[in-house]
Formats: sequence, C-alpha cells, structure tokens
Amino acid sequence: MRCGRALGLLPGLIAACAPLASAQQGSILLAPVPVRAERMSELSAEGHSTTEIDAEDIERSAATSVAELIAREANVNLQSLFGHDKRASLDLRGMGETAMSNVIILVDGVRLNEIDLSGSDLSTLALSRIERIRIVRGGGAVRVGDGAVGGVIDITTRRPEAGRVTGSMRAEAGAYGTRKLDLSVAAGNGPLSLALRAARSDSDGFRRNGYLYARDGSAELRFTPDAPVSAFVRISRHVDEYGLPGPLPAAVLSQRASARRATANPDDGGRTDDMQYVAGGDIDFGRFGVSRLQASARRRDNPFVASCDGPPCSEAPIHSSRNALQFDHQIDIPSMVEARPHRIGIGVNNWNGDYARYSGDPATVGTNRVSGDVHSHGGYADLSLRVAERWTVHGGARIDRFRSRRVTETLRQPTLAIPVPPFVMPCASCPPVWTASEATSDGRWRNHARELGMRWEASDALSLHLSTTRHFRSPNIDELALAEATLRPQHGSTTEAGFTYRPGARRELALSVFRMRIEDEIHYGPEQLAGGESRNRNLPVPTVRHGLEFQLRWPLANRLEGALNFGYVRPRLQGLDMDVPSVPRRTASARLNWQMSDSLDLTLAVRHASSSADGNAVDASQTFARLASWTVADAGMRWAPAGLHGRPVVTLAINNLFDRAYATKQYNGSVYPMPDRHFMLGCNTSF
Repeated sequence: MRCGRALGLLPGLIAACAPLASAQQGSILLAPVPVRAERMSELSAEGHSTTEIDAEDIERSAATSVAELIAREANVNLQSLFGHDKRASLDLRGMGETAMSNVIILVDGVRLNEIDLSGSDLSTLALSRIERIRIVRGGGAVRVGDGAVGGVIDITTRRPEAGRVTGSMRAEAGAYGTRKLDLSVAAGNGPLSLALRAARSDSDGFRRNGYLYARDGSAELRFTPDAPVSAFVRISRHVDEYGLPGPLPAAVLSQRASARRATANPDDGGRTDDMQYVAGGDIDFGRFGVSRLQASARRRDNPFVASCDGPPCSEAPIHSSRNALQFDHQIDIPSMVEARPHRIGIGVNNWNGDYARYSGDPATVGTNRVSGDVHSHGGYADLSLRVAERWTVHGGARIDRFRSRRVTETLRQPTLAIPVPPFVMPCASCPPVWTASEATSDGRWRNHARELGMRWEASDALSLHLSTTRHFRSPNIDELALAEATLRPQHGSTTEAGFTYRPGARRELALSVFRMRIEDEIHYGPEQLAGGESRNRNLPVPTVRHGLEFQLRWPLANRLEGALNFGYVRPRLQGLDMDVPSVPRRTASARLNWQMSDSLDLTLAVRHASSSADGNAVDASQTFARLASWTVADAGMRWAPAGLHGRPVVTLAINNLFDRAYATKQYNGSVYPMPDRHFMLGCNTSF
C-alpha cells in the first residue's frame, strides 16, 4: 500500500528536522503587527453567510492543497480536472461551468482570476504561506464589482515582520513521485522588513501525462514606521510545466486503477510563466480616515499543446497582461455604541487587460489569432451604521463602465496584383501579415451593483442577518472570441437571511438561506439550448437558485472537536425541466480533530457531493448520464514535540483513505478520474 512507505520515512524526516529546531535557544520577541491597513478595505459581512479559516485551522486541517481545504466548507464545490490545484476551480452557490468567472478569488486584495476562461491558478498558492481565508457567500458586489456573483474568497498571506532574522523550511514527499520544498527568510531593521521565498514542487501525477512541475519565488519589502504612513512592494514569479491527460469514458470508474490512470492525450501539455508586481501604501489621517492606494501588474505566458495526434506537436501560445489601480478611503465616525463606530467607505478602480491566443505557431502562415483588450473603471460608496446598541445596517452602491474589443485574424502571405493580364500571385519574398478574418467585435456596457443588509445581535452569542444584493458579470475575452453579436453582461440579485450562534471560542452554529435570480446568464459552448452552431450566448431564460448553508463547529469532548458543513442548492433554468450543468444539489463535509496530547493531533475529514448534470447537458434533449455522486475521506496526523524552541512540525496526510473511484468533472459522458489512495509526508521547521 502506498501509505505504508510513509511510516518508514517518518523517523528520518523527524531526525532531519530536530537538529535545526533544537539548535535555536532563547526567546523570540515578535514586533507588533499593524492590522489597521490590512483590515481597512475588508468586505462587509453584514447580511451574508461567511466562513473564516485562520492559520491554526490550516495547520490542523491535514489538507494538502488550497482547493481541498476550501472545498470542505459549506456550499463550496471543488471542480478538478487532474487532482491537483492546476486547472481546479471553486464553485460557490452553484455557478457550475462558469464558476471561474462568477466567483472572485482575491489574494492580498489582488484578483487571482484571469481575463479569460483559465480562471484562478490556485497552484500559485502554498498553504504554508496563508494567514487567513475568508469566504463571503453572495457578497462583494459593491467592493469587488464585476464577477462577484456566487461570492468572494479573500485570501491573506503572511507578512514579514520587523525585528530579528526569521525563516522557515517545509519539505514534503509523497505518492506519484511528489517532492516539495519551500524556503523563506525574513529580516527587519527599524521600520524596514524584507521577506524572500523560493519553492519548488514536482509531481508525476496520478494519471499518465498528469505531471506538474512548478517553481515559485517572491520578494517583499515593507516600510512600517511608527507613523501614519506605510508602504510595500512585492514581486513574485510562478513557472510551471504540466500535462493534460484528457478525459476517459465514465466506465473506468468501475474498473481497476490502471484504467483510471490511463491517458487519451499522451502528448498534450503546457507551460506557464506568470510574473506579478504589486505596490501600495496607506496613510492614516486620524479622524479624517485612512486611505489606501494599490497598483498591480501581471504578465502571463501560457503556451500549450491540446488534441495532438502525435509528435511533433505545435504549441498554441496564450499571452495576457493586466494592470490595475485601486484607491480606497475609509472614515470611522463615533456612534452610540462605544468602540463600534459608523463606517463610511468610498473607492475607485481602473484595470486594463490585453490578450492574444494563437491556434498554432505565431510565425506559421495559416495560424489564427484571437486578440483583444478589456477596460474597466468604476467607483463605489458604502456605509455601515450602528443604528442601535445591537443593530447594524449596511448599504452600498457601485457603478462600472466596461469596454471590450476582440479581433480575429489569420497570418497570410501577401499577394501581388499583376494588371496585365489581371491576376494575383503570392509574394514569396514578402513577410506574412495578420489580416482580419472576422468582423471586429466591440462592446461597451454600464453596469451597477448594490447591497443592503442588516444584522441584529439578539444576544452576546446570537446574531441574525438579512440582505439583498444586485450583482453583474461582463463577458471575458474567451467568451467574446466566439459569441453571438448580442452577447451582453448578465445581471442578477440575491436575497439572503440567516443566523449565527457563537457561545464561546471555537463554538459556532450558523444557518443561511438564499434565493438567486440571474437574467441573461452567460453560457458558453460546445452546446446551446436552441441547437445550431455553438456560440457563446446569454441564456434565453432566467436562472433561479434556491439554497442554504449549514455550518457547525463544536467541541465534542475534552481535546475532541467536530465540524459539520452542509450546502444545498437547486439550480434551475426557469420554465425548463433541467438543472444548470455541473452543479451537485448537495455538498457536505464532516471533520473530527482529536488532540491526543500537547504534541500530537489526529484529523479525519469526509467530503461528499451528490450527482450532477453532465457539463454539456444544457439542452433538455441531451441524454448524457449524470456524473455520479461521491464520498471521500482524508486522514491526517500533526506532531509538534513540546519543549523545543522553533520545534519541528511533522505532518502525515492520507487522502482518499478508502480508495474510492470518483470524478468531479464530466463532459459528454467522459470523466476526469481523481487520484486513488495516496499519502503526503511533510516537515516544517522555523528559526
């Protein structure tokens, strides 16, 4: 059994970590961490179902990836093609195939979502570098704007601290040839602090041609004086190579593991080179409020090979870039409730994106190119009022202007016109030129969003919330590349009510119910409701989603804690007897954490998703079988020996403990099998 090898590695890994930890003596004095700037523009949770995952939760989770960790929460559905974070997406409240555009993922206030259909590359994130994850379901339409339909996943990474030199190292090894190493070091002198990070991750993958080899590096410089002004600059780069094993017939889920590990596309794959630059700062004007300015730039190259019949295979490159500028200002005004002021927020933003996608070698005659650019600018204002000792009302509005332009061209050899006799001939000595092969597509739209919510604290432990939100999403570049001329943004609204009961630390019971209705929801091929040529289009009927989230976290006994999350969504096309594709109506997870001693934690986590309609079953006449429901269990151990300063932390995770065969994605009756039982052994130490 693959997991058995982990026991043999455990003593050696502990021995390797222990000297690094025990060599450190004395105490560490941590500098105060300013939270004003980090929380200044936080999304409002008034009236919305929220979940917070802190650093302690992450350490005790036994999760091996960001997607897996977040997918354990209520009404979050993981859609994975290969069993790792590359090309994985997280769906909130049943968005289905368009979840990558209808759920926004922020990392330190910067969108991770791309301007095409590639979504958010979660493989650029490391669990060990995350300080906090905040899920706001149905919220963010005013602050975040375009695409905040199902909600927002707000991720905060760890920051360098002023003071002495500190560092950490995490090493992992596991099944499928997995090897990971993550090194970081930070140093501070007075108000300046610098953090450097380098990481590598190599895995052959569960399936043949399912490999993922990644390299990450970052540098962050912060200036945090004992003054009203602070600033930072961060540069990061992610480079990877990956295989695309493709789908297999659904019948492999009832066959041996060797059948599930096969590939239909042994030569398909791609590369990513992703550079990101972020700079910002904030100024505290005292009673006149706090201002923050943040600028970011991203450059991404993604050449890939798809549907290759055999080598040699020509790469089809994708080049994209995005520049963004965001300004926020927040003012706190004293209220009748001591230490809980009224809060006014205003902000403006502007972002621009460019995109080019080639069907083959950009230098080969006959290659097609789809290129375009998008421009968005807007502003918002919101207000939280403490109208009484236990009542809070939140309201806000946003206006956005969105412009897009898309050009389809073909690289052709120029021709020469010969007047006598009249004919044309190729110009062999002339360089090829790009000429338009379709009419240019332009779109200009004005969108708006609004939120109105309230919270009543019925007691110190019990609060009730109610909200109504209007949201929108504009078409992305890929959707515009092959679209009907009438393609336009979608608009919708969500109404929500619920309660939260928190009688003590790490004790929580919460329930929310919601109704979401979307007009002109954007749908993309390869199928469509009315038949005919496949083009991206707005659905001709509204979609309506009813659902709920139930969250429970409670100590069951001394040193034993349990958690139960349940989500339900009924995603219907109004007037038609069919569900939105790729949306399981029920998702659930349960987790037990047993702290056996001050040094040893054990965790057992179970996830479940009910059956869902095939990803291409968007026509009532389609007869594809539904993707089967699945339930998987993961187990983990965390050992941190007491008495050692900078003590090592050894973790062991066993995923798919009972070796279930399952898939989270299906198209035209073909599935993408997930990994069978496998393990990951890790060690983390710091100084």
